[in-house]
Amino acid sequence: MTAQAHEILFLNGYETSMAAEPLNQYLQNRNDITFSPQSSTCWRGYYGQWKIEENKLFLIGLEAYIIGDTETKVGLNYLFPGQKEVFANWFNGEIRIPQGKMLEYVHRGYASLYERDLFLVFENGILINQYEVDNKEEYQDRLIKRLSLTKESNNKKKKRNIVISILAIILIGICIGIYYLIMWGSVISYVISTILGIGLIFLIFLVIKITLKK
Repeated sequence: MTAQAHEILFLNGYETSMAAEPLNQYLQNRNDITFSPQSSTCWRGYYGQWKIEENKLFLIGLEAYIIGDTETKVGLNYLFPGQKEVFANWFNGEIRIPQGKMLEYVHRGYASLYERDLFLVFENGILINQYEVDNKEEYQDRLIKRLSLTKESNNKKKKRNIVISILAIILIGICIGIYYLIMWGSVISYVISTILGIGLIFLIFLVIKITLKK
């Protein structure tokens, strides 16, 4: 899955974005609704707008496309006829709000890492707790791990190159040996040449196998 577009959340009078999909819990009980994704950055098929007011979570806007004979754009009225905002009493869980600058982009879901994450905890749509997580230490751990993996990969490549170089020298030596044995022209030389030829084929196979592992 590619990185997914965040939904808008108005918190304390400010517009922010959230790496969460509160509407999904409601849609799980609506088998009659299927939204059509318009982009790989929004596989859920809709964009929601939310607000928190008096510690309650409200859905205040929706942009989605439904599948029919043709794709039709719909809004909040499609799910909740006649309502301009809807109290999300179906939602239980956490909403993650990334804060600060992006430290690491991850091309998957909501996995990109930001300086901080604010977590809002809800029960039946009511905010019951919140806490903040500093991700700088996590980012440093990821950097160290990435550098370690890069160093390990480089060491493996060096070892492969050394092995290939040694095998190449041996191959050249065998080829030269076979040439002189054939020039010698005796039965023994032909037997030895055959044995060396088999060894040569085996070494070529090893070189190809090691090279393909790169």
